Amino acid sequence: MWDSWSAGALRADAASGEFIAADAGRFAHRGRHFDISGRFTTPPGPQGHPVIIQSGESDAGREFAASDAEVVFSKHNRIDVAREFYRDVKRRLATYGRSPDDLLILPTANAVVADTDEEAAAYAEEISRELVSPQTAIAHLEAVWGRDLSAYDPDGPLPGIEPEGDAHLLKGHSVFRKDRAETARQWRELAEERNLSIRELVIEVGGRQTFVGSPQTVADAIDGYVQSDGADGFVLVPTSRRAAWTTSWTGWCRSSRRGASTATTTPAPRSATTWAWPPHPARPPGAAPAGPCAPGTTRRRTPYDRHDG
Repeated sequence: MWDSWSAGALRADAASGEFIAADAGRFAHRGRHFDISGRFTTPPGPQGHPVIIQSGESDAGREFAASDAEVVFSKHNRIDVAREFYRDVKRRLATYGRSPDDLLILPTANAVVADTDEEAAAYAEEISRELVSPQTAIAHLEAVWGRDLSAYDPDGPLPGIEPEGDAHLLKGHSVFRKDRAETARQWRELAEERNLSIRELVIEVGGRQTFVGSPQTVADAIDGYVQSDGADGFVLVPTSRRAAWTTSWTGWCRSSRRGASTATTTPAPRSATTWAWPPHPARPPGAAPAGPCAPGTTRRRTPYDRHDG
């Protein structure tokens, strides 16, 4: 199916009025496992085949990524853990005759950007509490404990009871954690050390924003993360309306500072030409300071800016 479009099948000829060739996408296959024929209506991408994107933390998953994948989704957004994962997966590529640049490792990340680091930190705290409601905090705890904990106060301490065994399935919840006892032990230590409630603990272990600060702070943090082999880039994940806008802004900062590749072409190496940042209209009196992405450019104010109401 990927090879069913010939090089000249997409014609887009305005003079003749012909957009595609009559036989574009025709295919027929008979094989050991299946027979299939018809017309594949999707024109090929620049790579000529679908990009293989892998997600998985197991040893087998890492081997598959090294042998066949072109992109790896990673959950590691702590720099020390991310570097360890990055080194482990990249070193496996040579076994399959591939170079480190043949596979991109992209952790999920989100960002909160404001005019100052202090303002961004306040936004981040507000967003974290929006994301982790009292009910969400209990649900996260139940996934680890494997028990019904709905009677516990999310603003109170962790339960004194121990988790169920790893094989126990709580009705209504899929088991996605192993070593529950060890996870619970680590969470208890953290909660006791910082005097955290259930909700505060869940925010701490999973609800914090990855990059928080002024545009300059965030751009430098993202740049340092990539340059120090913590990742090849990021899957930027919005967490709320305000965060969605600030995440987009940070993505452009990264592109303009570091160079970028498009999602439809083979990823460019780190020495890629940097993007030209299109200048915004002149900043009106009293508007926010210029962003750091390119000299002389300004950030347009949006309804998500707190001082705009």
